Amino acid sequence: MMLLNRSFFIITLWAFGTQVFASDWGGHSKLFLNSESSSSHGSSQDGVVLMQRLNVAQSLSEKWQVNAAYEFIANKTNSNATTIDPTQPYRAFHTGKVWSSKDNKSIINQNLDRFQIRFSNEEWRIIAGRQAIWFGVGRISNPTDVFAPISFIQNDKEHRIGVDAVRISHSLGELSDIEFGLVFGDKFKTENSAFFSKIRTNIENWDIEGIFIDFLDATLVGANIQTNWAGIGFFTEMAETKPMGEDPYFRLNFGATAMLQNEVILNGEFHYNGAGERDYEEYFSSLDSFSFTNGGVWYLAKEYASLGFSVAPHPLWQISSDVILNINDQSFLVSGGLEHSIADELSAGIYAVIPNARKTGTEFTEYPRSVQANMRFYF
Repeated sequence: MMLLNRSFFIITLWAFGTQVFASDWGGHSKLFLNSESSSSHGSSQDGVVLMQRLNVAQSLSEKWQVNAAYEFIANKTNSNATTIDPTQPYRAFHTGKVWSSKDNKSIINQNLDRFQIRFSNEEWRIIAGRQAIWFGVGRISNPTDVFAPISFIQNDKEHRIGVDAVRISHSLGELSDIEFGLVFGDKFKTENSAFFSKIRTNIENWDIEGIFIDFLDATLVGANIQTNWAGIGFFTEMAETKPMGEDPYFRLNFGATAMLQNEVILNGEFHYNGAGERDYEEYFSSLDSFSFTNGGVWYLAKEYASLGFSVAPHPLWQISSDVILNINDQSFLVSGGLEHSIADELSAGIYAVIPNARKTGTEFTEYPRSVQANMRFYF
């Protein structure tokens, strides 16, 4: 009952604010039909997810602005449903579940995903409140991204999960700046929170970014480097993470992206995961280590390679596909999607993830096969 009362209060306040104060608002409705099956576990799951998001922005003056975003997520499955509002450690408070059925197969969640005040002028930018914070230039993994990392095979990547933070950036000149911030954990407790600093510059067409993060009894030192040569974009991302009481681990990504004629984009990437293992028998021995519980690591092996493409055969159609190869055990994961723009505000698509391997006892044979159909409406 307390959660329902809290939800009613937030919705009422939200509705009042959008009518009285908001000068710019919009959002979307998304419908997902999901089906998963796992041959290794002999299980399957089907479900329906409906997401409703409202975004509001209000300019208080030339330099001040308030932004907010609120979501309702309804999830119905033929087994235990899970919350889509994350078990996000970097939130000082959580909006929580609105309703669930007795068998836990139906859940309605709420997510106050953005609530921030922004100040900006020619030299300074300050953002305080719930916001999206991420780092990295890699595609299949981001070694420098630890606050709200996204799995590469996740289909809906439109919005990063919001975290509670204060970040301040100062311009050092054209294409150069320095930024630092505090990211708050549960109840603003110091042991649940984090600090980060970042410096960015451009030297002879090389974008270079250095990152330091102190989080959850661990420190991370990383870098992101990007350049362009002969129409091909090259990137490198790396990070060394040292958890307290555990061995440090190094992660590295490097790759390239090329845009060809006829709207064809090709991607290639290599990922080294120092937190992983080369033998399948050792894959699951480190799952309780810091790297997997709090470090944003989900790959189990050491080395990976990926190839991908996207093409628009027609202005209203988009086709994409990627293959990730576990070099150590030779298993691979194929993902692909087809998107169609029905109207300016309406689109539909289908997305699939298919694991493959020549033998059992490999990483990607543990992944379920999944198919997702979706429809998205923007307003």
